[in-house]
Amino acid sequence: MAQVLNPVTVAAGTFVSSTLAEADYTVWSAATAYPVGQRAIRTTTHRIYERKVPGTTSATPESDPDNWLDVAPTNRWAMFDDGPASSSSGASPISVVIAAGMLVTGVVLLGVIGTTVQVYDGATLVKTVSVPAPVSPSVSSTVVITGLSIASGTNTTVTLTGTGTLQISHLTVGAWIDLGEAIPGVQVGITDFSVKSVDAFGVASITRRNYSRKLQGQLIIASSDVQRVADVLASLRSRVTYWSLVDAYESLGVLGYLKDWAIDTQGTWKTQYSLNIEGLARDDAVIAAGGADVVLPNVSGYQITPQVGGAQLQWTPQAPYDVEVRAGDTWSTASRLWSGPGSSWLWPWPAAGSYMLLLKHVDGVGAESLTASSMLVQINADGTLQPEAVWHTAGGLLGPWNTASGAPARWIGPKLGYLVDTQAIADGAVTDVYSTTVSVVAVTGLFGTPTGSFSTVAQLVFTAASDGEAIVTCSGDVAVLTPASGVPGVDDWSALSTRITVNGVQQGTLRTYVTQQQVGFGVNAYATLSRSQRFATLAGVTYTVVLQAQKLASAVSTIVNALEMRVEAVKR
Repeated sequence: MAQVLNPVTVAAGTFVSSTLAEADYTVWSAATAYPVGQRAIRTTTHRIYERKVPGTTSATPESDPDNWLDVAPTNRWAMFDDGPASSSSGASPISVVIAAGMLVTGVVLLGVIGTTVQVYDGATLVKTVSVPAPVSPSVSSTVVITGLSIASGTNTTVTLTGTGTLQISHLTVGAWIDLGEAIPGVQVGITDFSVKSVDAFGVASITRRNYSRKLQGQLIIASSDVQRVADVLASLRSRVTYWSLVDAYESLGVLGYLKDWAIDTQGTWKTQYSLNIEGLARDDAVIAAGGADVVLPNVSGYQITPQVGGAQLQWTPQAPYDVEVRAGDTWSTASRLWSGPGSSWLWPWPAAGSYMLLLKHVDGVGAESLTASSMLVQINADGTLQPEAVWHTAGGLLGPWNTASGAPARWIGPKLGYLVDTQAIADGAVTDVYSTTVSVVAVTGLFGTPTGSFSTVAQLVFTAASDGEAIVTCSGDVAVLTPASGVPGVDDWSALSTRITVNGVQQGTLRTYVTQQQVGFGVNAYATLSRSQRFATLAGVTYTVVLQAQKLASAVSTIVNALEMRVEAVKR
């Protein structure tokens, strides 16, 4: 039997009690001066906020987005958030009491780490369910409970027990509603939001992100039941709840919203209809919310090297986690410098002085490394960086750098640039780095035969110091606005391609598409521009590198924003 759980809306009036305290951080106070990166909670919104700029303001964090970042729900309330990308965690038992105000016939728990779930009708135990074993120690489980009958005037208590740190990503309490019988062929799948990227050398890397489940199926009901089912589906529009179309695979149901449905009323005795359920973003990996119980690994393999324009911090990446960098003596009081994915960050040169850099893995929903990895860095008044930094090749590998006598050498690099004898640098080392940025460029060049016309987006001129090759990388954002009306198949397309020329000669393919899709009329579309190219260089020769772009239709507004062109000259 297919069914949907009509959910209780958990709010102050229905949330009676919990064994989890709401004490992730100190409660926000208008009188407190907060440094950048310090967090506070609001017990009225049940959210965690992080200070974006130092100071104190009288406005509450939820009404002051310029100064506060809304991070995540508090640990006590995370299990009732509309998506299980956050979770509640704590020691056994985790017990929650809900005054549903309606008949309760079912309970669903997602992202569960524990041993046993018990449900109480008031003070009476009515259901005990073992938590299914996860497919691996790093993956959480799903628990679906049916067969309850707890009256509307009685509290419903859900208790999770086990050993170690327990977790509930999402808890739904409500009444199961019959949707009919699913016709064989129900489809359950996912949409994966992970990102694959390829660097200038063709090396691919995958950043693991959340995913959402999707559920599609055809169902059959008695024709006399059409009005009831139609009313149920209409009442659940825009509501997040749990949908299950196949009894034998209840745990493959979807927490999400009803995307669309259609009833075919041609049947005399039986009527068929379709359901399309869109799940919310989730991650079944073991996570902790609100920073209450941290399970993320510590940052390792970190080092710092001087570069033109700043100091390059590098570390060993561990997907899907981001890395956050702070400066200060302790993590709670340190100022946040940067947070993001990847394996490195260029720290723009700060003022001379001593800095304690702290690094942690974070996941965007409040979890972080147990211990901050630390690095004491001295920026000297004479423009040098300590500790010493080793030379790196273009591929990011440690490269040999020898003194005039041929012996290995280490180097304390100057802050704003450095002079080196390129003849003493080993093959494969980067001798020079050039870059330019462009804020906004309107593309007017159009596709055509054989090449069409092009708009210049960015240009860089350099003279090679040695024989070798140059590696060109371009990255930025693209915004496309199609007209309200026009020629179908032309003016309703988001299409942009790029090419790179060196001294007027095209390099690589004529067209590398940034975006190519029919989006419709009057639509704003966005894409990420990423283009790379390498070419041979000769010592003493000046090269003009140009990134050009063209679009499909003149009526379509196409803008390139925040583009950076970078050229690394490599000795060969």
